[in-house]
Amino acid sequence: MGLKTSSVLALSILIQANLCLGPALAKISQADLDKARTLHGLGEGSEIQFIEEKLKLGKDKNEWNEILALNGLCWGHVKEGDRTFNAARDFARAEPTNPRALATFAMVLAYLHKKDVSLKLSQKALELDPKNARALAAQAYAVGSQGAEQELAKELISRAVKLAPKDREVNSAAYRLYQKLLEDMAAEEALTRIIKNSPDDATAYNQRAWYYKDLRDFKSSIEDCKRALAINPNYEPALALLGRMLHHVERWQEAIVAYNRLDALEKKRGRSIKGPSLMRRAQCFAALNQNQKAIEDYSKMLKDSSPEHDGNVFSKSAMHMNKSSKEDYIQSWTARSQLYAKTGQLDRAIKDSTSLLAVFPKNPTGLHERSKLLQKLANMSKRSKTSRS
Repeated sequence: MGLKTSSVLALSILIQANLCLGPALAKISQADLDKARTLHGLGEGSEIQFIEEKLKLGKDKNEWNEILALNGLCWGHVKEGDRTFNAARDFARAEPTNPRALATFAMVLAYLHKKDVSLKLSQKALELDPKNARALAAQAYAVGSQGAEQELAKELISRAVKLAPKDREVNSAAYRLYQKLLEDMAAEEALTRIIKNSPDDATAYNQRAWYYKDLRDFKSSIEDCKRALAINPNYEPALALLGRMLHHVERWQEAIVAYNRLDALEKKRGRSIKGPSLMRRAQCFAALNQNQKAIEDYSKMLKDSSPEHDGNVFSKSAMHMNKSSKEDYIQSWTARSQLYAKTGQLDRAIKDSTSLLAVFPKNPTGLHERSKLLQKLANMSKRSKTSRS
């Protein structure tokens, strides 16, 4: 494998794995653990408030920091200095000889691509508890996530899963690693193990639904979205993804129903449905020839996307949007212009095409659409003059 230090490290781990030093038991009551798990499974983030309230009480602070850190690892979005990072770091600092504390922080650091310090902490955890699966998973991700040392990474994660097949963080690390290594079957198996061990967790189904989405297996993604929503009908990420997948397979009316449910939830919480969802719902309305509803959704999306909050004038700020946002903005502007023309509002359609070209004068779609609209208007004018004569 072209390895030196890491190979020695792996050999050390494999030898130590025949020993067992069980981790200390957590002090938190089973009822509180169950509540935190149930709240997490709803996918609404309410478990964070519950955990932070427990932390404020000052009792079992290290254990609650562990739960908070593991909760963040489940969501998968870790940044240096964020809540997950700080909780894991504080737990490790408070209990520097607790293998669970060291392994948890090592996993956070592995996700942040801080390879050397992650390996150091996880190795120390394994010296204290040679069968610490999370420490092995942290090492697997640390050495393999950058595309190097793949065989070593797969050996380490395989051992971690074998030691703790029901551990969500271990399986999450396995999923992430196999996904990066483009081993789709192994990645799917990791997600399925999470679901098998957490059948009442909407976030687990939603995570696999996103995985199927990336594989363009839209049918399986739809099924997992529905399973997530059966657990929590108000789980907004699953509703948004369900609408998106139904849109992909051109089940227009079902997609509209999903987006309408999402829209109602957002309004109830004092928010607005996001631009991409509005754009896709507009496309569904247009496909069903519900043109006015499509225009309304496009107009709201364009207004919300514009820093000027003006949906009537093409925003000059579009020049500075990121690639995806710019494409969505231009596409929605053009689609709305076409719908104006389709509903007989030619003047408005021409005005919108001209507004787009004032910012992007070489936009091929804008040039084509305005030329076509001007020709159509000229033909209508000729026919009108002929009928009068």
